[in-house]
Amino acid sequence: EREVEQALRTLQADLDGATDHQDLGEILQSGIQNKLHLERCAVAVVDGSELLVAVGGGSPGIHRWWKEVTTAKAKLTGFLGLPEVVGETGVRLLPLPDLLAADQYVAAQMLDAPDQNLGAVLLGPKQTGRLFISGDLEFLKRGTELAVRRLEKLSLARRIAGEKIRRRQLDELSKMKDDFLSRVAHDL
Repeated sequence: EREVEQALRTLQADLDGATDHQDLGEILQSGIQNKLHLERCAVAVVDGSELLVAVGGGSPGIHRWWKEVTTAKAKLTGFLGLPEVVGETGVRLLPLPDLLAADQYVAAQMLDAPDQNLGAVLLGPKQTGRLFISGDLEFLKRGTELAVRRLEKLSLARRIAGEKIRRRQLDELSKMKDDFLSRVAHDL
């Protein structure tokens, strides 16, 4: 348990340094792949319904699967996986979509925000061939919760920056209009 806590503190510090969605995806992918000793790991990060980032072994299957998720307008939550890779009983396990299994992923943890999916972490098998145990699942769940909080902050900062740009443009247009009306009034 202490090992999980230490790994989460390290992941938190790394995620806090993420400057954009791509950066966050790379940090999350590397942190999870290294901690869980996975053969492969990918992170899909979205903004709205648009898939922004597919890091670490991104494949056409990820893009097709995400398109199915957004088209169905169904909010997937939690852990998806093949039952044979989880060494714990009582784990609520949603079925892993065939598109992901075909790309040799064995499990996925959704990046769950209260009102939408912000993406998913896709897990390949462990390098050791062992099953995912409770410590792995706890790290994955809590690590993705940290990532979701950081993604929400990044998305908010991105929206604020966009609003500032739009406000500046509106101010410039307003000034141009005022200048034009001033010239017209002077000429009259």
